[in-house]
Amino acid sequence: MTVRQCWSLRRNFAILLVIWIFRYFFKFAKMLAGPSDPSVVRVQELHKKAFNSISAALDVDTTKHNFPEALRLYKIGLDDIEKCLSIDLSYGKGPGYDRARTLQDKMRKNKMDVEDRIVKLGDLISLGSRQEEQGKPRGYVQRPVQPVAPNRQGFYS
Repeated sequence: MTVRQCWSLRRNFAILLVIWIFRYFFKFAKMLAGPSDPSVVRVQELHKKAFNSISAALDVDTTKHNFPEALRLYKIGLDDIEKCLSIDLSYGKGPGYDRARTLQDKMRKNKMDVEDRIVKLGDLISLGSRQEEQGKPRGYVQRPVQPVAPNRQGFYS
């Protein structure tokens, strides 16, 4: 065997070794990414979509005070939460399924908060429309009149 043939074999072996390492690495990386089950992927997508909608609603609600727009965004987020919670993950095992179940648990807790906020915004919007019908400026709150205490001058004399 000549020196040239020896180097050729070493080079070919090195190329094969690199190919094998890359295949092994990508197989390992794919395992870390989690299962490619469509229900797990769908839960992750719906969680992200609901999070974005509710974050936008909070921003519109707190900074811009555009209550009808915030109500619309909250309802979109609530719809995504309900879609996500309707997905059954009880049959799966592994870290991907565990993560998806954790996301669903978080969304169950957030659902109650979003529903409460939707009710409050609905009340604010209806209050604002009633005040506009009466000709009062938006955000006007009529406070009840406090009763005046009777004159107690002669009580101690």
